[in-house]
Amino acid sequence: MRECLGFVRRHDDMEKNKLNRLGNSMISFRSMCVAVCATASLSSPAQSAPDQAGAPAATAKAAHPDLTGVWMQADAGMEISTRPEERLGLDMKPLKELPYTAWGRAQAEHQRIYPETDPTTSCFPLGTPRSYRGPYPFQFIQRPEVTAILFELSNKYRVIYTDGRGHPGDLDSTFMGHSIGHWEGDTFVVDTVGLTDRSWLQDLLPKSDQLHLTERITKIEDGKLLRVQLTIDDPKTYTQPWYWVMYYRSVPWELKEYICEENNRTDRSHYEVLREEEKSKPQAPAKP
Repeated sequence: MRECLGFVRRHDDMEKNKLNRLGNSMISFRSMCVAVCATASLSSPAQSAPDQAGAPAATAKAAHPDLTGVWMQADAGMEISTRPEERLGLDMKPLKELPYTAWGRAQAEHQRIYPETDPTTSCFPLGTPRSYRGPYPFQFIQRPEVTAILFELSNKYRVIYTDGRGHPGDLDSTFMGHSIGHWEGDTFVVDTVGLTDRSWLQDLLPKSDQLHLTERITKIEDGKLLRVQLTIDDPKTYTQPWYWVMYYRSVPWELKEYICEENNRTDRSHYEVLREEEKSKPQAPAKP
């Protein structure tokens, strides 16, 4: 503001000898400059007001927790006490058995008997939410309008839009799906649809392209742990929604390159041997 008004004063001095000839033009120019200076002063960002000790005022607390960082499955060989995953019913009590539909139970049995049909044996992506599982880290990169998750396993990624958009109406199914997110207090809530049926929920857990996934991601234990609560809502595979809770620990690592295509082979004969061994085991007598 001072520099701007200094320019106005210098202009006044230069124009004094022209006053009679220019009339009111100098006054008009001076008024315009003062107005511009005032507008610039109002629009410029204010500096932090110093406190009584002369130090800048403390920065305001971030609106939401920062999930940025590298995270690793909490029960994957970590030295600190581990937390197992949990499968819970709608009453938040542990499930003794998943609520399969007839189709879902048949699919689960097929995956148990024929594990070589796992799409990942041909280097297809694990997809969402299976990418969370396994002894490989992943990294959150959080920005106001978008959050990205980078997975070391197979070098895959997810994009979660947080700019207020909804899901597209003409959505194509993909391995990672289409995700939008928002905050509820300190919990990051992610809604994902458009998932393909060409990936599994987990090794022995099936899913279909009707899966509607909700994730509730919360930092706990002073930010050392990440609690991820999944709501599995897949009416083709399960008769009712159920919760799957996983825990991840913050680790000071960098993600490494993982290339599945370099070893894209599966020894399917190994699975045949396992099935023959299973058949040769003594069978329990049938109940009368």
